[in-house]
Amino acid sequence: MTWATLHLRTRSGTVPVRVCWPGARTVATVLAVRFQDLPGHGPQPAGTVVLAARPATVEDAIAITEWAADHVREFTAAPGRLVVGGTGEGAALAAAVVRHAAEQGWPPLTHERDPDCPAQVRRGDGTRLTKENTMTAYAIAHLKTPTPHPDVLEYMERIQATLDPFHGCFLVHGPQVDVREGEWPGTVVVIEFPDLAGARGWYESPAYQQILPLRTGHIDGAAVLVEGVEPGHDAAEFAATLRRAAQG
Repeated sequence: MTWATLHLRTRSGTVPVRVCWPGARTVATVLAVRFQDLPGHGPQPAGTVVLAARPATVEDAIAITEWAADHVREFTAAPGRLVVGGTGEGAALAAAVVRHAAEQGWPPLTHERDPDCPAQVRRGDGTRLTKENTMTAYAIAHLKTPTPHPDVLEYMERIQATLDPFHGCFLVHGPQVDVREGEWPGTVVVIEFPDLAGARGWYESPAYQQILPLRTGHIDGAAVLVEGVEPGHDAAEFAATLRRAAQG
């Protein structure tokens, strides 16, 4: 394992970036950008080159990731894969970078999410990036009349390529449902995204809109995009908030 320190220039100044290469006999296939305290000489995942930094703002984190994307082929064997993640406040920075990448049409990034992501991080202008900007979101479809029509099968074959740029992943994909209340004809699909902006970007993207008629032309249903709750969400506290609002 080999370590070195780079000093990258950003709008707010110079940011130290610690670089860790795997052993000489290991071929690296992943370049991981991690926003966290600069690490010591601990073990790193096999086949991974790590760039560890502690940027002060979202803009600095974006600049570091852009630099990494431009140099991924210099650190890894082709084709190379870029991973972005972090710990603590760095996890919120990573989520903001992934959202920016999706909005700007960057090549796909792999997002390593941290469940302990804090509520806020700071932008370069001094304002705060709240958890609403980085909260996990979901695309949920109620497919009332599922059918294995050739167009539907083609849609299924092509959908993952439309999800990848926005880091969407299937959580539920058309199982037999166990109905306990009311009526629920058909099945359900749930796709997770890093945030609501990513979910909207995917649904509105030309790539997805191109294949969407392959499904909607043969399956009746409905689809929604929704945000998840913050970690530690308390239903009783939410009820109390609604009660106070109703009382005026």
